[in-house]
Amino acid sequence: MATVVQVSWRTDEPSVGYVEYGQELGLDFSTPLETTPSRSHSQLLLGLTADTPYSFRVVSWDGREAGASEIQSVRTGALPAQLPAFEESGSGLEGFVLVPFQGKNAGVVILDADGRVVWYHLDTSGLEPFRARLSADMSSVLYNLANVEQASSEDSAIVRVALDGSAVSSIPVPFLAHDFLELPDGKLAALSVDWDENGVRGDSIVEVDVAGEVTQVWSAFDCFDPALDVGDDAANAWTYANALDYVDSDDAQESAYYVGLRNFGGIAKVLRETGECEWVLGTTAASLEFAEDAGPLVHPSGFDVYSNRLLVLDSGLPSEASRVVEYELDLDAGSVSERESYTEPNGAFIELGSVTRLVNGSWLVNWASAGRIELVKDGDPVWELSAQNATLGYHTLTETLYLGDSRKP
Repeated sequence: MATVVQVSWRTDEPSVGYVEYGQELGLDFSTPLETTPSRSHSQLLLGLTADTPYSFRVVSWDGREAGASEIQSVRTGALPAQLPAFEESGSGLEGFVLVPFQGKNAGVVILDADGRVVWYHLDTSGLEPFRARLSADMSSVLYNLANVEQASSEDSAIVRVALDGSAVSSIPVPFLAHDFLELPDGKLAALSVDWDENGVRGDSIVEVDVAGEVTQVWSAFDCFDPALDVGDDAANAWTYANALDYVDSDDAQESAYYVGLRNFGGIAKVLRETGECEWVLGTTAASLEFAEDAGPLVHPSGFDVYSNRLLVLDSGLPSEASRVVEYELDLDAGSVSERESYTEPNGAFIELGSVTRLVNGSWLVNWASAGRIELVKDGDPVWELSAQNATLGYHTLTETLYLGDSRKP
């Protein structure tokens, strides 16, 4: 891994420490402070750019700086030629963006706020990666490999790649769709294609335990009837689920999945414990009504759930520009109102994309099939990233690449 450096050291007595690092002699960054005293130590330097000289030193800690090594230097390697080039402009984004890429070559990259590749993995499976996430323990990158066309693929899988590039493993999960996530209990949850006895293609949620056992926990056929809830493309893909989110609460009964149903023009809340569809927002089988001034969803893609609001990228129709819309849900009244929207600035139809609402209220909008990501603040784009000769999958935004506090103690 050309952009990851592993620093190892030994101490005479068990101790904890960390590594300071940066370009030239700045040492502006640090790894997290170790939590368990040891004589043998090892830390990864993450967030480095390619072909760049860095300086670093090891620091031992006993409530204060107890000792430090001499400053040493290392130069990162070059990026593989198969990676797409990225162009960045503007400012305002903080953190790192994980995103798969598709095209002549396929894989996953982590990009910093300046659009520079700080981590990468190339995939030669022949399937397409659609979502990438950091593992909960921040030791690896997870991504799914799927064929989301009508035929789907029995050979689909969720792949795990160690951040230092030392290990790659995969968990077979047949007929994966676009999205997956890691649950608080360590299981993985993923969208998977499902068929009924009449050959109607629906969708399901499957959970994968640490041993790789796959269990279906919900099916679209549990909540909807293809004879009554037709959707707008039942002949090819009835519900066509293409996005997944999960919200955990103190009450286990309220721990819920949110499933994007493209061909229903909506999103369903599914209780994890019971599989019950608590509500459905959309144009087919909906239990919530759009207010008169709220534009309904047509073909939703990725979305973000927070409080009583939904931020959704709506692809719409090929003859129209796609848009991002924020809805507010009034569950007591059974209604949905529209708060804000943002239309694709080039007037383009975007088949696939994802969105994230930042803490400051800004939106990170990934027009994935167009290979472009924007940071939208107060309705205006302030930062943009474009992939050259590649389309993107769903993104994940992370503040840090470390588990724990990576600031100097």
